Amino acid sequence: MAQGSDVKIRTEYRDPADLGGGPDGRSARRDRNRLAVIDAAVELFSEGNLRPTATEIARRCGLSPKSVSRYFEDIDSLITAAAARQMETVFSLFQIHAIGEGALERRIDDFVQMRLKAHEVMGSTSRAATFLAFKQPSVRKHLDEAQGLGRKQIGLQFAAELRPLPPPGGSRGPRSSTPCCSSNPSTISGSSGGSPSA
Repeated sequence: MAQGSDVKIRTEYRDPADLGGGPDGRSARRDRNRLAVIDAAVELFSEGNLRPTATEIARRCGLSPKSVSRYFEDIDSLITAAAARQMETVFSLFQIHAIGEGALERRIDDFVQMRLKAHEVMGSTSRAATFLAFKQPSVRKHLDEAQGLGRKQIGLQFAAELRPLPPPGGSRGPRSSTPCCSSNPSTISGSSGGSPSA
């Protein structure tokens, strides 16, 4: 990655096969450039720029601002794509082996280590999403879904400890119907955790 002043600039790579102008070449170039835009946005998020402009993203990935705007209509759609891109890349980090099994001390350690790794990888994108969630309903929706999976993961990992507790405002009894402990086995299996919010 070349250096220009204090800004890293990525030069767009053009495959010779793409320059022929055929449909397949154009599609491949579009997909590659779209990923370059997402990766550039993630880099800027990690540097504390939670609302980068099209010009800043274009400079980082070696495209024109017009191209950036063509791939993503607004920062909302870009952040959503960036979060999805990171989840695809690091999904294995969000898994807990043999979830809910073993001694409490080990389960706590496994859970904390998983969350620390998740925060290290996804923290910057999560901060950007949280920043926009107040104004962007679609971003808020994705955050709520991720946090819901995180709560389900907590419920599965610590079911033995949480089950005897009384539900909020109710009498003692199983808490399987509460948001924290309710789980859908088809969503989060007993052998691995779901994908929590970072």
